[in-house]
Parts: sequence; C-alpha cells; structure tokens
Amino acid sequence: MGMDGPAFNKWFEQELKSNAKFAALWCEHEAYYERHKEFLGKCYKYQGAGDWNLWKLFIERDLTLVRQGGQFSLLVPSGFQTDEGCADLRRWLSTENTLTELTSFENKGYLELRDGKEKRKQIFPDVHAQFKFGFFKVVKGEKPPANYVFDARFYLHDPKDYCSTPIRYAVEMIRRFSPENESFMEFRSEADYVLATKIRSDHRLLGEFDYKFQRELHMTDDNHLFIKLGDKKVSKGQLPLYEGKMIHQFDAHFSPVTLVVEEAAVREGLSPDDWKHLTGTFTFGSGDSKAELDEIIRQSVAYWTK
Repeated sequence: MGMDGPAFNKWFEQELKSNAKFAALWCEHEAYYERHKEFLGKCYKYQGAGDWNLWKLFIERDLTLVRQGGQFSLLVPSGFQTDEGCADLRRWLSTENTLTELTSFENKGYLELRDGKEKRKQIFPDVHAQFKFGFFKVVKGEKPPANYVFDARFYLHDPKDYCSTPIRYAVEMIRRFSPENESFMEFRSEADYVLATKIRSDHRLLGEFDYKFQRELHMTDDNHLFIKLGDKKVSKGQLPLYEGKMIHQFDAHFSPVTLVVEEAAVREGLSPDDWKHLTGTFTFGSGDSKAELDEIIRQSVAYWTK
C-alpha cells in the first residue's frame, strides 16, 4: 500500500521500535554504507559534499586515467554545472586543468519533419522534458593562462545546435559570479553574458553583507514535521502550513489548509527573529488571518493595476 512522506516516516519509526529484525537489518544497512562512504573518501579527493553520485566518481576516476596533455570529455547531468556537491570537481577542472568547452542541453526536444508533418523529437525520449544534461571538454594537467576563456553553450534543444556560435566565457567570471561554489551561471546568449558581467562589475555580493538567509520549511526535507489535518480543525499549539497551491490570483483561500505543524517542533533551532518572521508568515499578526491576507492581496492588486 502506497504512503506519502509523513505516513511513511511514522510507519518507519514505529517499525524500528517494535520490530527487532527490521531494526537489525536497518542498522546493518547503515553500517554497510558508512563503510562504503569511508572507502570512497579515501580513494577520491574531489567529491565534495552531498551524495556520492556515480557520475561524479566517474569524472574524477576517468580524468586520472588520461595522460598529461590528453583530452577528456563526458556526458553528465546538469548538476555538474550548478550543484554545491560538485564545487570541488569544477574547481579542479577549471584551475588544475584547462576547460575548453561546456555545452548544455534541455530535453524539451526539437521539431523535425516526418511524413510531411512537424513532430517534436526529444534527444532522450524516455527522460523528462525538463531534464538538463551536457558535456564538457578538458585538457588534463595544463593550468589555464590568465584571462583564459572557454566556449560555452546553454539551453540547447537540437544536437545540431552544438555547432552554433558559443559564448566566450571567462574562467575568472565563474568565480566572480559564484565565489564559493564556482557554479556555472547559465546564459542564453552572448549579449546576456556581457550584460551580466557589467552588472556584476566590482559590486559586493549579498553574501558579503551581514544579511542572513535561511529557508523556512521544505516539503521534502521537513515532511516529518507535517501532520495531516483531515476533517479536524487546527488545535492549540499547531500552526497551519501555507503552501503556494493554496493561493491563486486574487484569491487567498483557493484551497483549504491540509497540513499543520506543531509549534514546539518548528520553533526548535530557530532564533527569536527567525521565529517572529515564521509565525508572522503563518498568522499575519494577531488579527484575523483571512482578513489580513485578503487585504494584502487587495492592496497589491490595487498597486499593480494603477
């Protein structure tokens, strides 16, 4: 029988407490993966944080097998370009080696003529249309010179577009746009890239100010905190969980509250300022939440329609 996240977590915790065999097997499973991670940590140096994805391991392993001055290319998911866990790999490829090309595709497909009709063809038909992937080319062991630029293409749909005019992307701008993770900022055209470099200029980044950024609740990572409301009313000590799908154009109550959280569980680990902001988001002050939210939307609509 299928279960959603909160129901599964509840069942899983109960099984660990009541089923000794299940608990023993789970402990054995965890121990195996801890040993596995320890082994990989000793063998690979550039895997960074996050999951031990096989394609990340293949990048590092394959490049070590290439001779000095040899060229290496690999088809990889777009996470290579942006994921925090790939920061060490990106830094290694762009500083200790020479990155010559980065080409990225979307799997939305392209139009081709079949039997006199235009039909959309995806590069990978069995993969979701929103999935992004690409390939890079790198020369091993040759550090790039100062002011080095490489060829970059993003948001391609047709394999033939591989031959399109590339963006001349400066390695220095990787670090300017993303100093900590060295993610590849993606652009649809050379003009977009040039404009972004001018905007970036010598201005300070938000992270260089004393601002604090923190997300509130995550639908996957925090689902153990969510309680299904069902036909019940929100009880004392609980807070309704507002989701984007509950708010539509000009309607603050497009769909009813379905999940709540325990105030004590959510409050744990938050600073007083964070808690004040979070509860402000949930309750909109001490007055009637519905009336206040309606008023906020009404004023917003009035402003944007002036």
